[in-house]
Amino acid sequence: MNKARKQATTRRNIAIIFFVLAAGNILMKIFGLSSLDTSSASTFNGAIGIKLGYYSAPLILVVVGWFFLDSSKNKALEAESIEARK
Repeated sequence: MNKARKQATTRRNIAIIFFVLAAGNILMKIFGLSSLDTSSASTFNGAIGIKLGYYSAPLILVVVGWFFLDSSKNKALEAESIEARK
C-alpha cells in the first residue's frame, strides 16, 4: 500500500467520524438531549448567537465531513494512477 492510498484511507476515516458526530448531534436534538435554551443570553444578539450555534453545528460537521470524503476520493484516484504506472 503506497502513501497516497494510506492518506485516502485516513481521510475517509476522518470523514466517517465527522458524519457520525453530525448524526449524533442531530439525534441528540431530536430526542431532546440537547435543548435550545436562550435564557442565559443577556442580549438579543446573544440569543441569536446561541440559536445560530445550535442549528449550524450539524451543518458544519457535515460540510467538513464532505470535504474530507471528497479529498479521500481524489487521493484514491491519485493512488490508482500511481499503481497503474508501476
